[in-house]
Parts: sequence; structure tokens; C-alpha cells
Amino acid sequence: MPRTALQGAQDQLPVPAEVLEFIAARIERNIRELEGALIRPQTRCGR
Repeated sequence: MPRTALQGAQDQLPVPAEVLEFIAARIERNIRELEGALIRPQTRCGR
């Protein structure tokens, strides 16, 4: 499991633009919250 969103990007897991826009519109606080929003779905999918 990646520790950061940047490490997750190295896995080259495709994320649809609509999903990125959805996350970006709702994450307003900090980078850790953003990283969690990107990592959580991968974890639930078993990646």
C-alpha cells in the first residue's frame, strides 16, 4: 500500500477525470486529507 499519493501515482492506477474533479471540489483543508481521499479507494479494492 502506498504511503503517499505520489507513491500511489507510481503504481499508475488510472483515475477518471470526473473522480479527480469530485475529490478536488470537496477537499479544502490539507494535503493529508487529499492523500487519504486518493489512497482509501485503492486500499478498499485490495491494491
